[in-house]
Amino acid sequence: MGENLGEVFSQDYEGHPLATLPLGSRIHNYRDIALVISVADGSMPTYWVEYAQARYDVKIVAALTAVMVTSYIPYLESHQLTGIVAGLRGAAEYEQLLSAPGAGSRGMDAQSAIHALIAVLIVAGNVQAWRKRRSRIGGGGNQ
Repeated sequence: MGENLGEVFSQDYEGHPLATLPLGSRIHNYRDIALVISVADGSMPTYWVEYAQARYDVKIVAALTAVMVTSYIPYLESHQLTGIVAGLRGAAEYEQLLSAPGAGSRGMDAQSAIHALIAVLIVAGNVQAWRKRRSRIGGGGNQ
């Protein structure tokens, strides 16, 4: 693909020759690609970095699940990745940049509500444990 895209993908999934497609007639190899955006929940961004960025100096942006972000920070700091869209929050921030709120922004509302509920449940559980411990101590027995 780095040398000749047409040798790897000669046609699209419907059988049309690559050269007859508007995009296929303009992109011949990685030098013709300004940016690759890898939307992934696995290790695909690593493959793009190892092959397209390292070998052909293609800029790579990775849209990742939040738990993956820490694994890809070294790639960002070494400039092997141009950018990272980090999880649901990153998606919501990107939507704000585009002034086009969508699923990411709606998801952040739901996620924030659940995080608040979890915090309330943790506090309630600690209060209950404190009361139970206090009643045991205040009861004067060896219970």
